[in-house]
Amino acid sequence: MHQQDQRLEIASRLLSGIISQDRNRRLSERLDDIEHSLEVAAELIRRSVDGQSPPMAEHTLEPRPSTKTRERVIQRDAMPFGDRLQVKRGGSPNRPPRGPTLH
Repeated sequence: MHQQDQRLEIASRLLSGIISQDRNRRLSERLDDIEHSLEVAAELIRRSVDGQSPPMAEHTLEPRPSTKTRERVIQRDAMPFGDRLQVKRGGSPNRPPRGPTLH
């Protein structure tokens, strides 16, 4: 990768982190952030050329591989609404409803 392209890629990743912290700023307010990101990227490249380790190509902004989850389908026969209501009220769905009571 050409050094200028590498500088722009590093600066864009730095700048995306800065922008995500405060999204309400205007472009005129971001010019200092852009310059700072470019300077940091140039310094990282300069240090890698001086014999230190090169900038890493993998960054945390890359999506992580998805984790596999276990899914289990539970098949249940749905009880009719009237029967469910009767069970909730304390009765049995197979028992005939009570008639009127005398007090």
